[in-house]
Amino acid sequence: MAGFRQIPGAGYGSAYIDGLIAGGAVWDTSVSPLTMGFGNRWDAPMWVSYHGPSKTGSNGQPYVPYETNPPGSRWAVGSWFDPDFPPILNAVDELLKITNIKLSPAWENYGQNPRADNLILWQTTLPIESTSRVWVSADSPQEVFDRNLPSNVDQAWLYLHSGDGAWSYPNKGGMGYTMLLNMFGSALGLEQAYRGFPGVTSASDPGPLGLNQAPFTVMSGNWNYQGFGDPMGRWGSMKSYGAFDIAALQKIYGTNTTAAAGNDVYTLSSNNYYTNVWGGDSGSGWTCIWDSGGIDTISGGITFQNVKIDVRAATLADNDPNAGGFLSQHTDVAGGFTIANGVVIENAIGGNGNDTLIGNSAANRLSGGKGKDTLTGLGGRDSFVVNTKLDKSRDTITDFSVRDDTIWLDNSIFKKLGSKGSEKSPAKLKAAFFKIGTKATDKDDYVIYNKKTGVLSYDADGSGKGKAIDFAMLKKNLALKYDDFAVI
Repeated sequence: MAGFRQIPGAGYGSAYIDGLIAGGAVWDTSVSPLTMGFGNRWDAPMWVSYHGPSKTGSNGQPYVPYETNPPGSRWAVGSWFDPDFPPILNAVDELLKITNIKLSPAWENYGQNPRADNLILWQTTLPIESTSRVWVSADSPQEVFDRNLPSNVDQAWLYLHSGDGAWSYPNKGGMGYTMLLNMFGSALGLEQAYRGFPGVTSASDPGPLGLNQAPFTVMSGNWNYQGFGDPMGRWGSMKSYGAFDIAALQKIYGTNTTAAAGNDVYTLSSNNYYTNVWGGDSGSGWTCIWDSGGIDTISGGITFQNVKIDVRAATLADNDPNAGGFLSQHTDVAGGFTIANGVVIENAIGGNGNDTLIGNSAANRLSGGKGKDTLTGLGGRDSFVVNTKLDKSRDTITDFSVRDDTIWLDNSIFKKLGSKGSEKSPAKLKAAFFKIGTKATDKDDYVIYNKKTGVLSYDADGSGKGKAIDFAMLKKNLALKYDDFAVI
């Protein structure tokens, strides 16, 4: 079983991280792992004998009622079955993915040795408080520490309302799953966001910058973004911890630097959905990407909706509306991605609509796909990809740098540019194929930049009778040259 160590409750470089970290005692898993078990009604007296009373609601009733063996007494708590475990294991997996915490779900001790586990989960009936239903609750590490129990019986109780709320729709993307993540956050030393976030006046107040809500934190009763989600809570909530939660938990328990280390593709949901798979990944919702390496991509998938993809990471900065992350999502879909602070996602691929793609300071590859797209790199050596059939639509590249950036032209579309080149090994555009002016003047002037308008066009027969097709809009008067292009 794990013991304790002490940490400060502030001084983490962000008012939002300070607002989530309670401070004081937290679990110390450097020597022994944090173990977890499942409380059951039959062995409950053994737990109570050394844990002491359970928490109580505003009505004075304990979350786990205890009756001292009168005739017909029973515990108003549920029993656990194999189908109950997947949602909880999903939540544990999220913790292990983002932190270095050593956590061992030890249900081999289920119903046998209640002193073997630091965390005990209860299915019970939580009370209706004066303002709202309590869906989940948990002993904080400081509460357990203050009991001053022997080190071999340090134990927190986690309470899960089993009638509805947290035990309804515990699928990823469901409100219930967000509450499970919230419950574990409380048990590991996090506060509810409304208690510490700047300018937040109540649990339901998203705050002046709208950061006390999903998708920025699970430590909030505002379980969907700007009220957009399924009224029953089936979709539109969290699939992971938010950027603030990830940063706070990593401050306490260290960072997992090996998760998602390969070349990963994160694909946006194109519709709001719920597939009724208990505990599975079965609803649209929000994921904060924690990715430790590789060349990674957010993709709009195959859709004719407009998408916005922003590969900038959460800033965590005070008074910044983007402190909790930049949203990537399909139009009218209650779900998508944010990116955790410190994570680099290099590439973005749009769909078939009129998309907005925004890069970061890394070397980005932004590919709008079909439609009238807006591509914005923000520093670094960016590649803007044109690889769809030429038509009346054209992409807008808002900040092309002739010093750093490159426009990639797919030779399956721009056939006169030659067959050499690929995404893995781009070929330089021949100098003779590029022209600055209003039209082609030689038979091999295929790529034309009009400095007066900023329009890029492709003329498949150069100075012949065929008409040039506009395919992109750049800034005017750029010192553009042939080597600002590559053929793939």
